[in-house]
Formats: sequence, C-alpha cells, structure tokens
Amino acid sequence: MTDFIHEKPKDPSLTPPAPEDPPMSRKDRQKRVFTYAAVLFGVAFVLILWSFLMTHRSNQLMLSELKDRTNDLQSTVEQNDELRQEVARLEDELADAKESAAVLRSERDRLNRQLTDAQKQAAAMEALRQIEDAYADRRYGLARELILAMFTGDSGNDLSAWLPETVTPLVDSEELASPAAVYRDIVTRLYPDGLPESQG
Repeated sequence: MTDFIHEKPKDPSLTPPAPEDPPMSRKDRQKRVFTYAAVLFGVAFVLILWSFLMTHRSNQLMLSELKDRTNDLQSTVEQNDELRQEVARLEDELADAKESAAVLRSERDRLNRQLTDAQKQAAAMEALRQIEDAYADRRYGLARELILAMFTGDSGNDLSAWLPETVTPLVDSEELASPAAVYRDIVTRLYPDGLPESQG
C-alpha cells in the first residue's frame, strides 16, 4: 500500500513569506555609514551654528548693556567733574567774599573811629564856642563851669584834647589862633594858678 503525502491546501488569505533580503555588500554598508555620518555631521553643524548664533546674540546684548553702563558711568564722571569745578568756583567766591567782608569790616571800623573822633571834636568845638560866648559876655563864672564840664563829659575824658591844634585861615595874610590855643588862653586868664587838681 502506497503512502501518499497530502499537502494541506494553501490558504489564499495568507501572504507568502517575503523572500529574505540578500546580504548587503560592503559598498552598500559603507554608503549607509557615510550617509549616517553625513546626517550626524549636518545635525551637529546645525546645533553648533544655532549655539553660535545664540552666543553671538547673548554677547551683543551683554555688549549693549556694558555700553549703556559705560555711558552712564561716563555721564556720572562728567557730572562729578562739573560738580567739583562748581564746588571749587564756589569756594573761590566764598574766599573772595570773606576777604571782601574783612576789608569792609576794617573800613567800617575805620569809619566808626572817624565818626567817633568827629563827634568828640564837634562836641569840643561846641563847648569852646559856649566858653568863648560866656567869656566875651564877661560871665566868667559860667565860663569856668563850662571849662570844668569839659572834663566830665560822657566819655569821661578831657574833651579839650579834641580841639584842633591847627587852623586854616580864611585869608592867607590873616593869622588865626587854633581852637586849642584859644581854649588855653581863656583857661590861663580864668585860672591863672592852673585848673583845680581834681580836674587834672
């Protein structure tokens, strides 16, 4: 009896297995490696370029910020220089003002002394006029009182010391006695023995 080997009927819905790819040649493998390396190189280049652009942009921003800070610093330095110059100018003006004030104080003191001297001289001349009037009217008692009063003025000094020793004559040929000389002449006539000791 013969054995028959029956093959199962093929199912039309089943796809036949794909035939195996033939093994790649060395040249194809190299080509694929080169392509892969080129892709990696391209990606690396793009990344490096992107990194460079970002770094460049960051550097530009930092440089711009540094320029702004430098400009601000330069402006501050210039303002400080201007302020120092202004302070120096004001100090010079203050020194000049102090010097002018010292000169003005000195001039004021000098004028005050002149005014005080002029007031004392005017008071002495007025006292001498009163003494001369009393002496001319033969009121010798009053004249003596006025002479003694010249030693007890508000200043407490001898007012007769402020009588001028010189005189400017109204006429060149006319010789006039100075107020001090007129005063001494009247005192000598009214006090031939000299003024009382208490009056100096």
